[in-house]
Amino acid sequence: MQRVVIAVGPSGNNGHEDKADEIGIVVAGEGVDDRSYILGDHSCSMSPDGRGRSAVLPPVSGLNSGC
Repeated sequence: MQRVVIAVGPSGNNGHEDKADEIGIVVAGEGVDDRSYILGDHSCSMSPDGRGRSAVLPPVSGLNSGC
């Protein structure tokens, strides 16, 4: 990979997980062949605190986001 990015699309919820829309958390990369690749999708419904943790820890460590 030449470049890897983590994109977070907030749901606009106010922290109530049971009523939250899904928050998009996607890991993508640009390969040495100049093609784009989706490396992981960690999207799920969660609080703002959970969103911050899930946006960094699972993509970096390879762990499941827990959704």
